[in-house]
Amino acid sequence: MTSTSACGAHRGLPPGPSLNADTWKASERDLMEHLREFCRTYGPVFTVHAEGRRPRVYVADPQAIQDIFVRHQEDLEGLGPSMFKALVTDRSVAYLNGHVHRKTRHLLGHALEAHDPSLRARTIARIVADESDRLEPGVENPLEHFTNRVTRGVILEITFGRLSSDIHLRVLDSLDRAMTSLHEQQNTPSASCPESGERLPASFSAALADLDRILLLEIVRRRTDETRQDCVVSRLLSSSTATGKLTDQDIALHVKTLLVSGHETTSAALAWALLHLSLNPVVLDALRQEITAELAPEDLLRLPYLNAVCLEVLRHSAPVPNGGAREVVREFHAQGYLFPPGTEIVPAIHLTHQREQTFANACAFAPKRFQGVRYGHSEFLPFGIGPRHCLGATLALQELRIAVAEITRRADLHVVLPRGEIMPISMGPTQRLPKDIAIYRSQPSTIAPRRRTTALNIGSQVHE
Repeated sequence: MTSTSACGAHRGLPPGPSLNADTWKASERDLMEHLREFCRTYGPVFTVHAEGRRPRVYVADPQAIQDIFVRHQEDLEGLGPSMFKALVTDRSVAYLNGHVHRKTRHLLGHALEAHDPSLRARTIARIVADESDRLEPGVENPLEHFTNRVTRGVILEITFGRLSSDIHLRVLDSLDRAMTSLHEQQNTPSASCPESGERLPASFSAALADLDRILLLEIVRRRTDETRQDCVVSRLLSSSTATGKLTDQDIALHVKTLLVSGHETTSAALAWALLHLSLNPVVLDALRQEITAELAPEDLLRLPYLNAVCLEVLRHSAPVPNGGAREVVREFHAQGYLFPPGTEIVPAIHLTHQREQTFANACAFAPKRFQGVRYGHSEFLPFGIGPRHCLGATLALQELRIAVAEITRRADLHVVLPRGEIMPISMGPTQRLPKDIAIYRSQPSTIAPRRRTTALNIGSQVHE
């Protein structure tokens, strides 16, 4: 890594490194390791000054998180993930601020509420079972592809209810093409910074046009459907704002926001959970003892150890290692520093979750730390903090718990690990597992391929 030095160009900001454009681009490819080094060097609140970019402050101290993101929330505005703005537009709730942001959050929060929590739990369990059964026996599939299919299926059904198989596949295909195009654009070595307004590829524009057309046609059809299903779209069709009923275009925008934000991070969390269970047979054994065969999906949500396992996954391997960036719009003082307008500030979630002062032996995967202990909102913040807290946090945690339980109590699913160190990869704002971690389904009458097995059920298999 290239050397860094404290920068005093922005007086009053926390200390931190000064990076030229090439160094910053290189650091983005292994951002978490660089942020850990900066944290060790400059302390838990530090500023990264990168050539051509505004200063960005990372905050990994619970008290500082409380002081900045809660007490000074009125001096900040959310920026939203730049990567997805072209897909959902700046009218999406992720990019709104002030009164409009609060009203839109309320609208979507109400639409996401489960009118029948038991039915939602059974829906999630059914989708997990269907995707598990679709795995061809004996064929290794990238684990992230499997978890992505599960979480996309869940958010699509919760949003639209049961769709025809044709519409279901067309929505997922166009969404996948659009997001793949954005990921490829971001990971191109020569890609310029998001603020430069670079031209998006034709493949993205075509996929977006297909997605918009399919969503609008389905929403129009739902307006005249007398047998409305209990789903997000039905609630949005019945919702009103100060200016009247939502238009079809408004609903399509909200649907895209939910589809984009409602599956990638949950998919990554599920993949991390299965990996940790594979690597920790004692934890898996304790979990299996709690998850008995007669438990209905809605009963799984009340299991304390399952909940602790899922919370430890979100702490140990935060799928979103940094929360949503804010921009300072009014100068303020906090923690002995002066934050001028135009500064970006980010809650460093992963670094906060790795603090030994809060989580003893933080590098260990230890679900018991969440049993009988409640951590503060600024100590454990997997879904962010303040008014930008994830809208779908409740759904995401429910989905994670049910999916982990349903997969864990199947004897035919196995996770295959590569040799050597597992290095996470950055996919936009999400930390995902590499594609060489796989899952396969065995036939009940056959023996799994010759591997070194370290766990039952989710057998952790290592490539020879």
